[in-house]
This record gives sequence, C-alpha cells and structure tokens, in this order.
Amino acid sequence: MVTGAAPRVQWIDIAKGVAIALVVLHHSLQFLEAYGWVPGPLQRADTGLTTMRMPLFFAVSGLLAAGAIRTLPFARLWRKRLLLLAYLYVLWGLVRAVWFSFVPWPLEPLEPWMQFLISPIQPWSGLWYLYALVLYSAVAWTIRRVPAWAQLAYGGAVSVAFASGLVELGTGYTWRSIGTYFFFFLLGMHGRRLLLGWAERIAWPLGIGVFAGYGVLTLALGLVPSSVRWAVTLPVAVLGVAAGVALAVMLSRIRVVGDAAQALGARTLPVYVLHVLVISALAPLIPVGVLPTAVVAAGLAAAAIAAALGVYAAIGRVPGVFSLPPGIPPLPRAEPAAD
Repeated sequence: MVTGAAPRVQWIDIAKGVAIALVVLHHSLQFLEAYGWVPGPLQRADTGLTTMRMPLFFAVSGLLAAGAIRTLPFARLWRKRLLLLAYLYVLWGLVRAVWFSFVPWPLEPLEPWMQFLISPIQPWSGLWYLYALVLYSAVAWTIRRVPAWAQLAYGGAVSVAFASGLVELGTGYTWRSIGTYFFFFLLGMHGRRLLLGWAERIAWPLGIGVFAGYGVLTLALGLVPSSVRWAVTLPVAVLGVAAGVALAVMLSRIRVVGDAAQALGARTLPVYVLHVLVISALAPLIPVGVLPTAVVAAGLAAAAIAAALGVYAAIGRVPGVFSLPPGIPPLPRAEPAAD
C-alpha cells in the first residue's frame, strides 16, 4: 500500500492481483495433478511463468517496503510492518495444522503438527512468502547503508547460489525459494524509480512486445540443459518482472478487468493464506476427466479466490484474524532512523 495521503498506484495493485492469481492457479494445477489429472498446455505455461509469478510479487513487495526499511529504526519497522507478518505466519500455520489434520494433503508427506512446530526454522510450505518478507526486510534493513549496486550484487549472488543448488538449507523447496527470490525484493527496493518510470512509458505496442519477448525467452529457457539453466534464469526473471509490470499497466487501461484485478491486488493477504485450504477441500471432490484440465484448474482457482474473499468480507474486521490481536501496545512516537 502506498504510504501517506497519496492515492494508490493502480498498476501496483494490479500487479499484485496478477501475481496472486497465478499463485492460486499454480496450486490448483498441483492439486489436480496429484489427484490424477493429466497435465496439459496450461501446466506447461504455468511452469514457464515461474520466472514471473514470484519475482513480480517480491519486486512489488520490495517497492512498497523501501521507504520504511530506509527510514525507520528497526524497532519501529518491526512494530509497524514485520510483527503482523510474523503473527500471521504463526496464526495461519496453526490453522493449517488443524485443517490438514482432517483434510488430505496429497502433494508430499505431511505431518501437520510437526510442520507447525518446526516452522520457525523450516518455513511452512504454504506460508513461506510471509516468512520471506520478514527475513528479507530484516536483512535489507541491516545492509541499508551499503551502496545499492553492492546490495543488488549481493542479492544476485545469494539468488544464484540457491537457484543453482550450491547452497541448500533444510529439505523441500521453501528455503531454496527464499534464497532464490531475495534479489527481486532488493530489485523492487532499489529499482522503485526505474519501475515507476518504466510503467509510465508503457504503450500498447511496447507492452505487447515486451510480453511477447518474455514469452519467447521463457520457451527458449526450456531448451537449456537443467544443469546450467540457473545461469540464465535470473535475467529472464528480471525481464519477467518488466513484462509483469507492462501487463499490469495494460490491464489498468481495460476498465472492468483492471478494476477487478486492482480489487484482488488490494486483498492478496486473505487470498494467500486461505486459498490452499479451499483447493484442498474441493479438488478431491471433482471427478477426474469430467472437463478439460485447464477448465477445471481455472474454475478451481476462481472458486478458491471467491471463497477467500468471501471469508475476508465476513470476518476480515475481526481483530486478530488478518490483523494483530487486541492488547498489542501502540506504536511508539516517530523517531529518526539510527545512523
């Protein structure tokens, strides 16, 4: 959210809306495949969009967090931004542990309560984005006095190290993802003016051209041997961020679609924490092959988003559900950031 009294920048919310919609679609396809659905062209496109989906999400997150990270002392940054993320990570991890004690989880071996207990050191697979935002913000605050180019070089090195498998922490994909996407959070922080300026220059021919170029490079990426693919994935993902911004700007010029995407982007948090619960409950009820996989996946994703937004509309204002619980002390008075 844009701070101060300035109006929201529409394409930023739309970019968040596009990213969360792609995340929900990705998980819908994962669950359907686990229940026996045959992968199709939509899943191949989903795999290609790996270089846009989370890079765009984290770049926008970094863009929005930049001011607070640069100017606030850490105690105030923690209270203003990070405490809520940490609280929601724990709260919804607990909800998921209870939920998946009764609802099947077909994607990987899962001991719900053990996963919850170790979640401070092994991020919960479905909530690692919240964990990453806290960690990224803390690291970015620590190195905030370092020149931007050096921060980006450091972030790029971390991302390549994790993406290539040179550095591995824990089991599963979550730590690998957290390491891989760190660069894009820093890119959003330090490329704020660049991204905003790029958005202002987008015209239809340029936007379509960039998106088409990204699509071609993504297809070509599939031809690169997996052993060295990590070496070219980072620049393609940077182009994916540029293409995602271009797409968001173009959607903003289609009023009905743009308004809907903006409304979704302003409510990504409830969709993020709730959508897998809905998908996990609905996916096993759908007869395999009743419709084309792409149609069912899109419908399942739409149902999960609608259900999440419905829950948010019903209980979103209840303290402690999507906000900090009552009793948290008020923010301290503003003070200058420490040198």
